Amino acid sequence: MIYMKIVSIFAPYLYAIQYDNAEEDVYTSLLNDWNDVEFRKEFYEEHLIYIQDNPYIRARNIQEFSNKIERYATDFDESLEIASETNSLNEIFEVLSVNENFYELHSKRKAKNSFLRIYCIKVESAYIITGGAIKLTQKMQGHSLTNEQLKKLEEVKEFLKNKQITDEDSFYAYLLEQEDYD
Repeated sequence: MIYMKIVSIFAPYLYAIQYDNAEEDVYTSLLNDWNDVEFRKEFYEEHLIYIQDNPYIRARNIQEFSNKIERYATDFDESLEIASETNSLNEIFEVLSVNENFYELHSKRKAKNSFLRIYCIKVESAYIITGGAIKLTQKMQGHSLTNEQLKKLEEVKEFLKNKQITDEDSFYAYLLEQEDYD
């Protein structure tokens, strides 16, 4: 099993996973990438075939694509901060798919801002970000970037299960226990 740490983004409701080999949590890493001009340029060039004529993206050139990502990433961050302060993350995150059991213990959820996606697992009122992506295809399984996010959701779900995190009490108890080892 991969070691993961749960870090606070906007406590007490929004958290993110930090993998053992990573310098930063997945949320910070996403925002850094989405706000990095070089990342956006390389992403555009590498995925141009998916970006052209994409109904989600609607960018005619690299400049338009880059500007949209930067603007959407900023909007995302601000929206998540406000929703965390007002305990209204449920208005931003939605169930990942219609086949997902809404009342499942660790329901997989997503937040979207046009073609940017952030994926998380909800434990009662706490949301744990597992990753995110620039959505290039209609189905997550349609591209390796979003398919990788499905795998991360499952890994984190298994991690929570192994740590016996089943509700808010066990989640916050785990956070305290985790602090003791830092």
